[in-house]
Amino acid sequence: MKAHEVIKNHIEKKGIKPSFIADETGMSRELLRRSLDGKRTLKADEFVKICTLLSLDLTDFEKMEDGKASA
Repeated sequence: MKAHEVIKNHIEKKGIKPSFIADETGMSRELLRRSLDGKRTLKADEFVKICTLLSLDLTDFEKMEDGKASA
């Protein structure tokens, strides 16, 4: 699973509105939508802001890669 898929799945499982993520990270809603759909690569600072907001760390991404998703 790619990073944007891990983030998108986490947002959906937690029931968080993407508009909240966009507003809190200072991203436009369109840029966030395109990023979560894999049509745009997240910049490093955007990735860090989103992960911090969602309390995600690298182990969350490792679990998803191994197919051991936990939310």
